[in-house]
Amino acid sequence: MQHFLPPISSLFLIVIFSGRILANDIAAAENLIPNGGFEDSDAPSQGQFPPDWPKETHTASLSVIKLEAPSRPESPGKLCLKINTSNILSNAGLSCSPIPVDSNQSYNLSGWIKASGDLPDSAGAYVGITWIDASNKPISNQLNANGEPVTIYYVMYSYQSDEWQYFTTTFIPTLDSENPKSNEIPADAAYLEIKLMVVSYPMPAYFDDLILTAE
Repeated sequence: MQHFLPPISSLFLIVIFSGRILANDIAAAENLIPNGGFEDSDAPSQGQFPPDWPKETHTASLSVIKLEAPSRPESPGKLCLKINTSNILSNAGLSCSPIPVDSNQSYNLSGWIKASGDLPDSAGAYVGITWIDASNKPISNQLNANGEPVTIYYVMYSYQSDEWQYFTTTFIPTLDSENPKSNEIPADAAYLEIKLMVVSYPMPAYFDDLILTAE
C-alpha cells in the first residue's frame, strides 16, 4: 500500500501537551475507539491482531505486531501496542475497525506515541486517519505533489523520540467544500479508520490509550 504525506500546509494543527489535565478530561468522555488502550486481550504473542485492530497497513506487518507490558507511565491499563520494526522489516502498521461518524459532528482524537530514538535518514512512527464513505470506499479531497489522491492524513508523522508523547487534534465539519482543509471531515464521510504505523524506521515504536470523542 502506498502512503502519501500531504504538504506541511495541509497537515493537521496538532497540539501537544506535557501535562495531564487535558488528557484526563478527554479520557473521561466516551471513547469511540474499541480497544483504544489495547487492554481487550490476553496479550497475544507477536504475530496476532489485537481485538478491533484487524488490518495491516503494510505487507507482513502482522509478523512484527505485539502487545507489551508495561504500558506507558500513568496509563490506566497494563498493555501497549508495540510495532517491532527492525532492519529486516522497517515498514509496518495496523488499522482499527471502521468507526461510524457523523460528518456534521466535531471529533477529538488523542493518544500517546513513543519511538526508539533519533535515527538520521529514517522516517519514524506515524498516526494517520482515513475517511470512508457509506460504500466503504476511502475518501480523498486532496492531491499529493504527484497529482495522486491522498487518502491517509497524518496526525503524527516522522516521530522518533524515545519519550512517550501525548498528542491531540480536532476534526470539524467541512466549511467550504471547494477548499477543504486537512482537519475537516468530508461531507460524505460515514466512517473513520485510524492507522498506527512505522515507516522507514528500523526500530520499535509504541502506541497507547487512543481516544476518539464527539465534541
